[in-house]
Amino acid sequence: GFSYPISDQGAFHVSYGHFFQMPSFSKLFERPVDETMTPLLLDGARLGDPNLEPEKTIAYEIGLQQQVSNQFALDLTLFFKDIRNQLGLEAVKTVDAVGYTRYVNRDYGNVKGFTLALEKLRTGLLAGGIDYTFQYAKGSASDPNYLDLIEIATRLSGESVQMPERQILPLNWDQRHTVNLNLSLAKPGNWTASLIGKLGSGLP
Repeated sequence: GFSYPISDQGAFHVSYGHFFQMPSFSKLFERPVDETMTPLLLDGARLGDPNLEPEKTIAYEIGLQQQVSNQFALDLTLFFKDIRNQLGLEAVKTVDAVGYTRYVNRDYGNVKGFTLALEKLRTGLLAGGIDYTFQYAKGSASDPNYLDLIEIATRLSGESVQMPERQILPLNWDQRHTVNLNLSLAKPGNWTASLIGKLGSGLP
C-alpha cells in the first residue's frame, strides 16, 4: 500500500494484498481415509483432508483523505475483496455405493462497497468521528457444513434429500448499512469522557 499527497490538505491512498488462512486442524485431520477403514466405518462418515489449500482473500482498496476545514476531515474509501478456496463439503460415493462426505476447497465469495468517514479534529474539549459503510457480501456458502445442514433439515421434514445447486447468494454476514460513531470530551491531563455507538441494518 501507499499514500500520495495531492495537496497540503489531502492525500490519495491505495492498498492491495493477498491474505491466506490455513483451515483448522480438525478440518485437515478429521478421520482421514486410510486403507484400514472398512465400508462400515466409512459409510456416513465425514472426512478431513491434509492436502486442503489455504483459504485466500485478495483485497483492493482505494481512497481519498481531505481536510475540509481546520476542524473536519473526510475520508472516502472504496474496497473489494475476492475470497477463494473456502471450505465446503463434498458428497462422495464409492464404487460399492458407500456414501460419505469430505472437506474440499470449493466455495467462493466477494465483498464490495465503500466507507465514508468524517473526523472532528480536537479543538477545545470535543473530538470524534462518524463513518458509514455500504457493502454487498455474496458467495456460494456461509458455512463449511452447509451441505450437511441441508441434508439434516430435509430428513427432519420427511422429504427426500436433494443436493443443492451452488448459487451466489447473500452471505450470512452481509450487512448493507453500518454506522459507527465515537465522541470524546477531554480536558488534557485532567479528565476524559467518551461515547462509542454502532448502528447496522439486518442480516440475511
